[in-house]
Amino acid sequence: MLDGILLKFSIFDDVKQLTLTSICCLTYPMSHITIPLFDQSESRIIGLMYLLITLIYAIPYTLCLYIMHTEPDSRHSPVYRIMIHMGYSDMIQLLLSGTLSSFYSLFYSKKFFLINKFFSGLAEASWFSYLALSQLLALNRIFWVFAGEDKVKSWFSMRWTQIYIFVCWIPGVFYTVLLALPNVDFIYMVDIGTFGPIYSPTIEIFFVVNLVIDITHSVSEILWYALIYLKIKFQNLLIYKLCYIFTNVTWFLCAGNNILVYLLFNVLIRERMKQILCFGAKVSTSMSYIYVTV
Repeated sequence: MLDGILLKFSIFDDVKQLTLTSICCLTYPMSHITIPLFDQSESRIIGLMYLLITLIYAIPYTLCLYIMHTEPDSRHSPVYRIMIHMGYSDMIQLLLSGTLSSFYSLFYSKKFFLINKFFSGLAEASWFSYLALSQLLALNRIFWVFAGEDKVKSWFSMRWTQIYIFVCWIPGVFYTVLLALPNVDFIYMVDIGTFGPIYSPTIEIFFVVNLVIDITHSVSEILWYALIYLKIKFQNLLIYKLCYIFTNVTWFLCAGNNILVYLLFNVLIRERMKQILCFGAKVSTSMSYIYVTV
């Protein structure tokens, strides 16, 4: 049985109470733990990073959506219509979560709670619409491969596709309303630099349901596209060959990703790496800055 736990964030005698759902959407019984919060200078760095990432992705994504809207072949295609609405959902999440987290971190502010709550909830709710649209796109591809072009044109005509898309946005609307209710607070927390809930029994249930939905979505997406691959791998030799390359590249990436963990979390390795890359220069560190002496 899931038991709520209390995370005590203690800094300057200020105690914040949250549940583990704010960290990983699950609760496990464990002893109280204490973790440091971000101070104002750290928060500003985080805000700049969030803003930069938002701009890097939002600008090309906007151009992609513009192209799909203006090109006749894509504008009148049911498949592209689904992709366009997936783009809408992505942009809602990207712009709202990106700009909101950037603003609050840059100004190290906890003001305007209702604005924080509404736009954070809207960004989170858009994720559920994205899941539904992603499933719709996968089903379209499944029918195309297994049922044939004629059947797909019948089942996924522009009219029916618009209806399916409308249905896919319903979960987003539902969760927008749910997260706007009193005592169901999902906000950006400047102290820890991420979005999370303020504990209540309702929000606890919400995140358990969220976890189940995410797992179901991930497993089903893998299944749909695995079936597509098994069907077409002998029909399109290029795709067949590229899948082998993709498999090997994925292996390489998985094998090499640990270096990122070592460099990020192991101070000794990180500082020694800097010394080596500086060609033997002496690297000195302090609590807040790093400088190199030759």
